[in-house]
Amino acid sequence: CFFIFLRRTKYACGVEERGTMMFSSSSVASLVVGGCVLFLLWLFKDGVKPGLFKIGQAFRNGVRLWRKIRGITEDDIYEERVVSGQSWNEFCDALKASGAALNFPGAPQDAFSQAEGYRYLARVARAGLENFLESPDVTRPQVCAVVDGFRQAPIKMGSDNPDNLYQSLYIDGRLTYRVHVKRGTVKILSFGSLSGRYGGEGGLKTIELKNITNDMVDSDGSFTLIIGPTCPEGCDKKMYLPTWTTPTQGVICIRQTFGVRAEEIPAEVSVECDEANKEKAYVLKCKDVDEALQSTQLLVGGAPIMFAKWAKDFQKHANQLPLFDQETSNNVGGDPNIRYFHSYWNLKEDEALVIEATPCECDFWNFQVNNYWMESLDYRYNTIHVNKFISKYKQNGDICIVLTENPPIDLSADVYDSINFVSPCKHTSGTMCFRWINPHVDDNVLPHPTTRVVLVKDLKEALSN
Repeated sequence: CFFIFLRRTKYACGVEERGTMMFSSSSVASLVVGGCVLFLLWLFKDGVKPGLFKIGQAFRNGVRLWRKIRGITEDDIYEERVVSGQSWNEFCDALKASGAALNFPGAPQDAFSQAEGYRYLARVARAGLENFLESPDVTRPQVCAVVDGFRQAPIKMGSDNPDNLYQSLYIDGRLTYRVHVKRGTVKILSFGSLSGRYGGEGGLKTIELKNITNDMVDSDGSFTLIIGPTCPEGCDKKMYLPTWTTPTQGVICIRQTFGVRAEEIPAEVSVECDEANKEKAYVLKCKDVDEALQSTQLLVGGAPIMFAKWAKDFQKHANQLPLFDQETSNNVGGDPNIRYFHSYWNLKEDEALVIEATPCECDFWNFQVNNYWMESLDYRYNTIHVNKFISKYKQNGDICIVLTENPPIDLSADVYDSINFVSPCKHTSGTMCFRWINPHVDDNVLPHPTTRVVLVKDLKEALSN
């Protein structure tokens, strides 16, 4: 386009004089417009969101340069923001604005669902503060178990798996870390290296995920993982997890998956950074507070809206369980070894949802029920999920799960012993998720769960058949 403008300018709008091209004002305007078009095409070549982040980054870099010229340091800016109350005011404004997620199209407006929604927003804010404000030193990262329904003050989001203990630590991708682990007896233990931050430029990208196998564990049940930008000399590559240096922010996600939680011992995890100055105590800085509040703003402003949109989209296939898009899952930190079947359920008081599946060869599978906001229901006191190791099976090995508030009480023993009843906990609608974890089959032959809505009064006959 740019060269076409040049040619048209030369022959239609310009005059040559003594070997010099003379341009009219209209030709100059054409050149400017052409240049702007090319610049915009380059800026947004990867999409609207990355383009907007580039604009924001350029603006921030320009501001930093201007402040440097004026002799204003970065610490001066953070101190001014904290002392003036600007950091706190922006945080409070973001909390208030996050309430828009509860009015997203498709979101339920009844009192019960809205009450759960505001509790959910408060939980997400608490998760952000615990992650970002209480663990700001990347040279002394803390292993946090934030999303956990067994905590005294539970936090849930994103269809959190009741069979998982989710742990994370925030790192600098340029540094090297040693993660010391006592394996325990959980069915699956995995470590994922992710680049970025939720809401940051490029989002949260999975770099590599490593499932811990028996050959990685010493005879005493312990092992050490090396995490950093380069694999140290002499380090076995199976014990190394890479990081990216751009962006510098990174996250290590730890998933511990239990078969029978009450009978298994969780892994014990500690971490040290090679570059840490162990003789120098950490001192809180205004920068830490300001950045923690800003990161929490991104989390509480982004996660609820994203999951509200997901829940709305799931309504297109209500009471069914289609396969979820794997790339979408991976881009928000999902496990690339899990195949998710996310959906929405909506039942009348006299209806039940029957879910059936033929298990494939896999390390693990489970099904769970959530509220509309994609929080797992309270599994401390209710049966809201089932997995490979606690499930009842039909004689042919198939799985049958029934979502109902009122299971039939007059089923024969052989039928009852082959059905898994899960409770909606007084909810009449919400979201749900079925997972195949580390399936040993190709996606094109992956079994998909089937569903059917049955009247409660007909449930005995439907299950007996």
